[in-house]
Amino acid sequence: MLGFEKVITLTESLPSAIKVRASVLINGIKHYSSTRNILVKVEQDPDSVLPQVATHLEAGDIEGALKFFKRSPRVEEGLAELDEELRSIIAAAYRTARLVREKERVRTYEVTMTFPKAESKRVEVSLVKSKTGQWLIPTF
Repeated sequence: MLGFEKVITLTESLPSAIKVRASVLINGIKHYSSTRNILVKVEQDPDSVLPQVATHLEAGDIEGALKFFKRSPRVEEGLAELDEELRSIIAAAYRTARLVREKERVRTYEVTMTFPKAESKRVEVSLVKSKTGQWLIPTF
């Protein structure tokens, strides 16, 4: 039995599953290993999520913002329908986030929404830690 080791570096910016399979050529015949899945987890500071979403919203980068939400047609449609003024209001609110509760895999922040010609409104936004370690906003 032959043995060898090869170390490779994999870089992923988002959680994902990577499939890996090795092959070797022996006497002109290629042999394959079984396929292995490597689950890439994210070590993410939950306190950085809302400011990152704010940055994407300010830039009009809806696809970038969606990476921090639990994907659903409702969330996708809701974010896509935001005009520049609403994106700006939400982004400013997310930058005021203050942690108010923390329980296991859920963190709840209070943000202040400031609307033109109206009173400010305090709203709670929750983050849920996914199985891959990413903190996501569950709904919009």
